[in-house]
Amino acid sequence: MIQEAKKAFAKADHLIYMTYPNIKEVKLLYSAVESLNSAMQKALESLLIHEQTHKRISQVPKDLNSKLLIYNNYCKKHGFPQEAAFLIRELAKIVKARKEAPMEFVRKNKFVICSDDYRMKVIDEKTIKKYLILSRSFITKVEKHING
Repeated sequence: MIQEAKKAFAKADHLIYMTYPNIKEVKLLYSAVESLNSAMQKALESLLIHEQTHKRISQVPKDLNSKLLIYNNYCKKHGFPQEAAFLIRELAKIVKARKEAPMEFVRKNKFVICSDDYRMKVIDEKTIKKYLILSRSFITKVEKHING
């Protein structure tokens, strides 16, 4: 599962650092967010499965909030970054917002998602690069923990 997370992360990284600068298609920013969301969720899942295998937790919950609750308790003990939980939640919110959004548009190299209640999620290259840096450290830390 961690290999799938690394693969999804590599896809997001390639989209932002290689493809997007050449093509300048703003919708690629959302594709990168989707890949990053997948990578982070798979990394979290693999960490929790590892802990279940070693009988440190009883079972891996199905919903994201429960997984993040377990992770928050776990990260205090083992030095995992608290920001990872925030990032996982933020990426999931962006993906959910896009699925439910009645409207989305591009403005000044930013991808804007509008919700029914006129709230907006704005995705830009700079923000995604920050997300990539946090994600890389989280996925690396999870992989090191799993592999011993």
